Amino acid sequence: MKTSAVKKADFYDAIINFPLYDNKTYSWFLGINPRLIYYNVQLLKKNGVNLPPAKWEKSGWTFDDFLDTARRLTQQGSPGVYGAAVYDDTGNEQTFSVNNGSPTGIFSKDGRKFTLADPPGHEAMQWIADLTHKHRVQPTRQVTSDLKGTDDMFLNQQLAMRFSSTGFINRIRRDAPTLEFDVTPVPMKAKRLGEGSIQTYALAVGAKSPDNGWRLLHFFTEQESARTFIDTGYVIPAKKTFAKDYIAAAKGKHPANMELVVDALNYQTQPHQTLDTPAARRLYRGKNLEEIWDGLVTAKDGLTRVRAQVEEAIGPK
Repeated sequence: MKTSAVKKADFYDAIINFPLYDNKTYSWFLGINPRLIYYNVQLLKKNGVNLPPAKWEKSGWTFDDFLDTARRLTQQGSPGVYGAAVYDDTGNEQTFSVNNGSPTGIFSKDGRKFTLADPPGHEAMQWIADLTHKHRVQPTRQVTSDLKGTDDMFLNQQLAMRFSSTGFINRIRRDAPTLEFDVTPVPMKAKRLGEGSIQTYALAVGAKSPDNGWRLLHFFTEQESARTFIDTGYVIPAKKTFAKDYIAAAKGKHPANMELVVDALNYQTQPHQTLDTPAARRLYRGKNLEEIWDGLVTAKDGLTRVRAQVEEAIGPK
């Protein structure tokens, strides 16, 4: 980075700081896919529901507002229409726990505590599960499976709102070109932040040609690669200077609120790094989270029962 005169100020903070651990950079990146709420404009208008915000704001569009909107959009039938789906994107863990008031989200700042199991975290996960089993506005995992996933449900107008990353935009444009859809920020309780999906690459210790490896990684964030990412809609380039080009490339297409997508990069939260995040995820996700989403256990019990194992996995060896 020093050799290539990389200036951190040229990059969005959420991206340039993502690979940091103990103030050292451990990987490089391509760009970012922010997560937002996608909604079917026609379904909202048809049901007389006001369109949600088109800006990132510090108030309004709360958990309660989101639930109320989902209720008004849910229609009984076979298969009917479900108001929302939130649980099927793993970005919900960090995003909704922080927006519910957790200071750190999934892991503590030092990466040694499983803070998703603390009250703000497990309460947020319970709120998501309650959308299905208490409020009946979110499809069960079985219904989602029967209808070929929330992607297809949204495209087939069986789902009015969906929490997902910007990678979903290409799928909608390709498979439902006439669908009028837009995006809005994630709902909030204590604050409003989102989590982006960041694709990272690293150089192996002992690599034979580390300088050439770095040349490739650095190329990922320069002009030619950025143009490719913009043209294909693969990711939002990591450098701030390319944001205007990303917005311009979407002119005349859905979603109309593309500026909101780029502005999302100024409102990001990312899980703190740990010594073994993959091991932690294997423990608290999988069957454990599935039982929470299926209503078989409460989020408090499901996350508490694996806390010790997770903290052992991420603790110093």
